[in-house]
Amino acid sequence: GSDLQIYHDGGNSLIEEAGVGNLIIRGSGNVDIQPSGGGAYMARFVASGASSLYYNGSLKLATTSTGIDVTGSISADGLTVDGSSAVRVTSAEFKNNLNAGGTEVAINLANQGGTSNVDVNLVANRVGANFGSDFYIETSDGTDGTNRKRFNIGENGDISFYEDTGTTAKLFW
Repeated sequence: GSDLQIYHDGGNSLIEEAGVGNLIIRGSGNVDIQPSGGGAYMARFVASGASSLYYNGSLKLATTSTGIDVTGSISADGLTVDGSSAVRVTSAEFKNNLNAGGTEVAINLANQGGTSNVDVNLVANRVGANFGSDFYIETSDGTDGTNRKRFNIGENGDISFYEDTGTTAKLFW
């Protein structure tokens, strides 16, 4: 039939499934995709093993027996990290909020358990008309959903450690 088409469109060589099914590339061993004449891999699919994608001959994405390995940076709209360990971060949120003091940029790390508690908050908070920045770390006390400030580096370089309620600096310099 004409479902499988192999052709050149004037600029590209194509292998296309023109029917309603899927294009399946199958081999009795490994399937390697390389530029003509050999050279660096573009993709490699190992029978009963890893699948790997390359950029300019460098491995960037590989499947493993436990998931994937990525070499380099990931650009994504959101991030969820999940696993089976009891001490895992199951949600990381990067946010940019406007508040009364200026702009707050925070990394919220939380264990997704149906509550709104943020377990750890790393916050850069622009303050005042000149937009200096405080950096502080908050943790949740786990009881009322309120985050407590634990450590602050002020825009002027002052460093403070807070007591259990997160409102009063007890060690300050």
